[in-house]
Amino acid sequence: MGGVVVAQTSVINPHPYTPQYSQANPLIRPMGRNGSVASHHYLASEAGLEILRKGGNAVDAAVATSAALGVVEPAMNGAAGNGNMLIWSAKDERAYSLDFSGRAPRGVRDAHPDDVYFSARAPLVPGNVAGWLAALERFGTMDRATVFAPAIRYAEEGQPVSPTLTYYARRMLTQLQGADSGVARIFAPGGQPPEPGEMLRQPELAETYRTLVRDGADSFYRGALARRIGAYVQEHDGWLTTEDLASYEATWEEPLAIDYGDWRVMTPPPPCSGIQILQTLKILALYDPSRWTAFSEDYLHTLVEAIKLSRHDSCAPRSIRRARPLAKGTGTPRRTRRTSPSATATATSSRARRRSARSSDPVSSSTGPGSSSTGSSSCSTPTRGRRTAWSRERRSTTRCPRSSRVIRAAAPSRSAVREARASCRRTSRCSRTS
Repeated sequence: MGGVVVAQTSVINPHPYTPQYSQANPLIRPMGRNGSVASHHYLASEAGLEILRKGGNAVDAAVATSAALGVVEPAMNGAAGNGNMLIWSAKDERAYSLDFSGRAPRGVRDAHPDDVYFSARAPLVPGNVAGWLAALERFGTMDRATVFAPAIRYAEEGQPVSPTLTYYARRMLTQLQGADSGVARIFAPGGQPPEPGEMLRQPELAETYRTLVRDGADSFYRGALARRIGAYVQEHDGWLTTEDLASYEATWEEPLAIDYGDWRVMTPPPPCSGIQILQTLKILALYDPSRWTAFSEDYLHTLVEAIKLSRHDSCAPRSIRRARPLAKGTGTPRRTRRTSPSATATATSSRARRRSARSSDPVSSSTGPGSSSTGSSSCSTPTRGRRTAWSRERRSTTRCPRSSRVIRAAAPSRSAVREARASCRRTSRCSRTS
């Protein structure tokens, strides 16, 4: 589900198209008496506010907002999506976490990387419907018909298309489903996505929401809708089946929590990425942020680095976690090998022997026997040039952190470099001149 925040507090929210809103300080714009709703689309937020005005609680408004996002921003939200919900119960004085993030179908097999983005093999088992209705059943105060009414109205009567939806409609046509797909029939009739501001109606989605209102989650996971979803995915060589849908249930869990100063901070457990927030705060707790202002250089630097560390720790593959730190000013890892004193001495003497051998080499040395101290070798300049080119090529090489595939030109190995240098010394151009 898309990011939705609903709070029953004393706040007023001026309409986003009024001069008062555009001229207000962004830090104090939300103001009202009975509650506030935040989402990625103003019509979805209006749906949540409509529920609050009718006497619904925060859970009623959150479900209404999420369902409306499936209409006005379907590329990122919808009944077939996944999500988490963190609910604070004033009555119980405790928090509840609901996980409806979905899981991989049972028939998953090896696949091409593009399969997880651009094919019928991409979807997880949808969790949003199970999560919405489970939250309403346990904590909601309104019936399904009232909560889903704004989303059904938007879908049936139509709503103005946003620039975001226009962008994703074009992308879906070219990368996802194709011009002859159901997506194209709805979002690009005639092969052309709607421009921002045009009205878009989705009567089939309105009928789907009506089915959920009438028959509940069973219609989506074990009824006619489930059979239609399973048949479509199987027809397009996907992995999701009706058995996957029938066995799915949302799960109530204990939220994760830490103490940060005087605050108790909570988040749903993994696979929700909220754990990164807790890790970031734990890192910041090692410092004293009170000595910094909100936009000071030291504070922003410390905050950004804390976020980067927690992001790496919670999301990066194991290979990235073991990666060496980057050398300052370059894109290559810095060598950070720990050595004992004896090993250091051995390495130093080995380097000294190599330098001595190079200085006595009649080909590579510019001041060998029979030459003056100001003499030069005709191969010294091209060799240095080639070494510079090799070094530049090695520095410019970048590897994908997930697959380790080379993104730019492959760096030559050490043996290849040594062989190239030996070949250079064997050519006639590298004969010394006095």
